Amino acid sequence: MLLNRNTYFRQLNYTAHAQILCLTLSCLVFALTPVLAQSNAQASITYNFQNEKLSSVLIKLSEAKGLNFSYDANDPVYDERVNYNSDESVEKILDHILTSKGLKLKKIGNQLVLFKAAEADDTQQVEAVGADAITQSDISATPEVVSRYKIDTVFIQDTILRIDTLRITDTVFIEKEKPEKHTPTKIKDIPVDFFQKETNRDNGWAGNIFVAPLLSDFSLVKNNVSFSLRNFSLGIDAVKLANRWNFSLGLRYSHFSQQFTQQYSVSTGGNYQTDTIDIYYTVVETDTSWYYVTDSSWMPLDYKEYNYERSNAIGYLVLNLAASYDLYRSTNLRVYSKVGGQVGWLLYKDGIAIPDEAHAEGVNFSDLQFNTSYALSAGLGLKSRMTDRIDFNTELYYVRYFNQLVKEYEFDNKLNAIGLKIGLIYYF
Repeated sequence: MLLNRNTYFRQLNYTAHAQILCLTLSCLVFALTPVLAQSNAQASITYNFQNEKLSSVLIKLSEAKGLNFSYDANDPVYDERVNYNSDESVEKILDHILTSKGLKLKKIGNQLVLFKAAEADDTQQVEAVGADAITQSDISATPEVVSRYKIDTVFIQDTILRIDTLRITDTVFIEKEKPEKHTPTKIKDIPVDFFQKETNRDNGWAGNIFVAPLLSDFSLVKNNVSFSLRNFSLGIDAVKLANRWNFSLGLRYSHFSQQFTQQYSVSTGGNYQTDTIDIYYTVVETDTSWYYVTDSSWMPLDYKEYNYERSNAIGYLVLNLAASYDLYRSTNLRVYSKVGGQVGWLLYKDGIAIPDEAHAEGVNFSDLQFNTSYALSAGLGLKSRMTDRIDFNTELYYVRYFNQLVKEYEFDNKLNAIGLKIGLIYYF
């Protein structure tokens, strides 16, 4: 009976050794797996981030190392600015930057998920089985001391194998699987890459289309110069974005109009005409004397009267070059100031010019020589975000023309205009 009992214990020892060997190999495989998966994240790089959004930093790291980040883009922490310079591994760079922002990093599937530190999993506690769980019948009566292992295997959602080994006497193996613990609902396994870049409003190109009513003092009628709203401008611009600076080049069509009413009377030549107003007489003795009361008036040889009630209009094709600077900017709003210059070429002209009373009959626009216009402009505007790629744009600006509209004219006819631009900006 003693021989059979020893044989029985040796068989148990062989079985125990085989199981221990299998468990050891499994642990090595699980231990090497994250090392191989993280080799790409641990490669050394050099990056210098100066006043950049956290979301932009993640984009650069993603493009440089082929990493997939997932996070809540609506969280304002990703709009905070980062200043960091390092040549360490991506893992250390992420650890330093995310820790300063109160964030944690966790790998789920093919994603590197970012979340607040308060959302991290609680430390898993491994349950230990006390010595009192071993019954007296499990202890051999022989003086031989053998190894006894207790293995507690815990599986959680991230497929992490944890093994607690307690060494006691006897050759009894107890293996217990702990129930799976659910991770917080905010951290989910994402089956596909759902990473999308935000439209860049700081660098690149944009297009602008607009309409602008104008308040202008356009007039070629003497003594009838006043500001009116019978003017407008339509245009399109190509815009180069360079951080806070925007440089634009565009074409616009500008229309100027004047409604006027004028009356003139002109007389030429003439003579004085004598009229008898009254006649009376006196009698002296036998002689009667007649007396005549006369008056004289100037009678012109030619008299003309002019009455005007009509509109004058001209149109220009304008080439505009301008530069603007963002005085204030946020995610949804930007306020800027702008200066620029314009060159305009006459497209059409229709009307009558009245330079003075001596030319009351008027001069047709077709008989006048209009100049190429040159002007300077200055304005203040804002851009408000409507969609991911479109901004609403409005701008109040002043335009000063510094040459005469018509050459060798009797009075100063330089233009001044105030415009209110309303348009849309599309970011490519």
